[in-house]
Amino acid sequence: YFRLGNAWSQKKEYDFAMINYMKALNARLQLLGDNHLEIAEVYHAIGMNLMAQKKGEEAASHFEKAYEIRKKLLGEDDQFTIETLCLVFDAKEAKN
Repeated sequence: YFRLGNAWSQKKEYDFAMINYMKALNARLQLLGDNHLEIAEVYHAIGMNLMAQKKGEEAASHFEKAYEIRKKLLGEDDQFTIETLCLVFDAKEAKN
């Protein structure tokens, strides 16, 4: 489902992308639990999808979830963790 979400997102079919991202998130949560890098990856993708739709506040929420997982598993100084934190701030600014 995750790859389908990416494919739909590339075509700017954001509603179809979101459906597939949510299916991917639910499937991964069942298999992996809520504290796994693959869960952070899906939250990140959902955030990017929402940003493309100018839904900054909703995007920030998903980026924050990705950030918390990455911070816990990779540490605060990890490049992906830092980039995700930057996206949180970018999304919060975009909501205005």
